[in-house]
Amino acid sequence: MSPGSARFETHRAALDARVSQDPAGRIWVSDKDGSYPITGAGGRGSPTSLPVPYRTGNAQIRGMPLLDSEEHLWIATRYDGVRRLAMPSASSGSNQAEMETFTSRDGLSSDVTNQVLEDREGNIWVGTEGGLDKFRPATVIAEPVLRSPAAFGDKLLNASDGSVYIGQTRTIYRVRPGGAPEPIFPIAVEPQSLCEGPGGAI
Repeated sequence: MSPGSARFETHRAALDARVSQDPAGRIWVSDKDGSYPITGAGGRGSPTSLPVPYRTGNAQIRGMPLLDSEEHLWIATRYDGVRRLAMPSASSGSNQAEMETFTSRDGLSSDVTNQVLEDREGNIWVGTEGGLDKFRPATVIAEPVLRSPAAFGDKLLNASDGSVYIGQTRTIYRVRPGGAPEPIFPIAVEPQSLCEGPGGAI
């Protein structure tokens, strides 16, 4: 039903279709043919033409799909764990777009999933036949400067001034708050530990 309308309209006849809403307010449908928007932003008007629906599975969908605050689409399935499609576009869908699938082999408590929701901190919760699982946002950055990790892991120190010191195989690095790694001390032997003295000396 469009805002201001007095009756419902049929957008498309689909068996076992599930509805979700993205952060811009568009309404999406997920069914055996895939996932696609059926309204414009704010739930109003017609959607921008999508070349092909995203291939998000078939009638195994359970519960309501979730478009989270980062605009990733999550779908719980009957027997195949939970699926995630990164940032589907409302106007440039691709038949080649691939979903990630997380199952018990990835640590999920069961492949039989029922529902997906997002909390206020951006964590994704998945209800399964075996329990409740949480996906937590994490930021991983590849740092090209740090190319010689210590044999049993880099030595790390969080200093009182906010700097982070990193001991690699032949070099000690300092990372100032918001900065990049700076080599500050070449060493001949791999460090065993890093610590801070009372006066702030490392």
